[in-house]
Amino acid sequence: MNQKNRYIILFLAIILLATALRFYALDDRVFHHDEGVHGYLTYKLFKNGEYHYDPTYHGPFLYYSGAAIFTLFGDSNFTARLLPAVAGVLLIVLIYRLRDQLGESGALFAASMIAISPSFLYYSRFLRNDIYISHSFRCCSSYLP
Repeated sequence: MNQKNRYIILFLAIILLATALRFYALDDRVFHHDEGVHGYLTYKLFKNGEYHYDPTYHGPFLYYSGAAIFTLFGDSNFTARLLPAVAGVLLIVLIYRLRDQLGESGALFAASMIAISPSFLYYSRFLRNDIYISHSFRCCSSYLP
């Protein structure tokens, strides 16, 4: 096995670890207050098509994407937290694109630290906009000089 294949397999192992950590018992924990508010507003949009922007509760992406997931997979604690978990995994996948800037070992280190980071793990399993913001920052920061 050559060096490039080993690197890709190692990176995929980190992504699999991150996926397992983010999806394991995703629906076991009761909703935090913020999750309850966002879940309720998402459910209202899903059931009645009602949405009114309120800057206290962030922008519409959280609610429309959640309502789409509810439509596709049903409404539950798991499906409410599904997109944040996916975004948490994608954040690690995006590190792969930084391997030229970070170096291959730097990208592996960054990906593994984000994969097991308690903060990133917590917000990857939490129905709020935090993980989307870190994801957006990562996407947009690659365009900065």
